[in-house]
Amino acid sequence: MLISKIRGLILLLTCLLCSPIKANELHHEDEQAIKQLFSQYMNHYNHYISDGELGDIQQLYQPTIMLMSSNNAPQSLSAQVFSQQVTGFLDGLKRQGVTNVKWQSMNVRLIDNNIALASNLAVRYTQSGDVFNQVGATYMLYKEQNAWRIASFAVHTHTGVKSL
Repeated sequence: MLISKIRGLILLLTCLLCSPIKANELHHEDEQAIKQLFSQYMNHYNHYISDGELGDIQQLYQPTIMLMSSNNAPQSLSAQVFSQQVTGFLDGLKRQGVTNVKWQSMNVRLIDNNIALASNLAVRYTQSGDVFNQVGATYMLYKEQNAWRIASFAVHTHTGVKSL
């Protein structure tokens, strides 16, 4: 009887001790999936800058996305309309001499099992490799059907990027 209780206690402790490990593994997997999403996002931007094709960037967004900046009040747009605005935005960067954009940092924090925040710093470069400028963007992401997508974001000064 005592041996049975000890085995039960050992099993219970094992389950309790292993649960945080599993949670941390899931957290790490989600963080990596979000960082992969942002890598794809930047690949789309750079492909458009170099080849004039944005590709299927809409798959990275929720069907409706909210956008805001210091110059523009929050507005909700369909992913399709937003993608059209992205091409105009990237055309403007190209006219100013930007040839490449890279993430300098990506700070991701899960705030629930299907909601995350990201505060990222992008650096825009000219053909010569000089820094054109830096910009911050803070995102809210939502996970459904096992896929993370951008739900909203705010473009801001690079000094507004924070570690999460």
